[in-house]
Amino acid sequence: MKYFRYRFIDAPEELYDLENDPYELVNLASDPQHEHVLNRLRSRLKSYVLETKDLGYLYESEMVLRAGGKPPYYLRNNKELYDIERLFGAAEKVGKAGPDEIIQLLQQD
Repeated sequence: MKYFRYRFIDAPEELYDLENDPYELVNLASDPQHEHVLNRLRSRLKSYVLETKDLGYLYESEMVLRAGGKPPYYLRNNKELYDIERLFGAAEKVGKAGPDEIIQLLQQD
């Protein structure tokens, strides 16, 4: 299986059975028969992102501004400057919630 999570498209998730669909033509993400696989991969992605404090949730220019002259890696250890839990929570809502709800999640203190 191959899983994708996107931020700015109509179908924010894609799931393909590479053994039976090597050209990735049939997106299985909305198929109830594959919900268990999708949930397992969502969980693995979330664990990885939170464990590594993946900086990919910020544009590079924003990283530079927040790091204030220090290497962007500095952000990973400063929750005040880079709250990955909040950013990931908002990213999970893309395609499922409206912009106002997502903005509200990002603005919470």
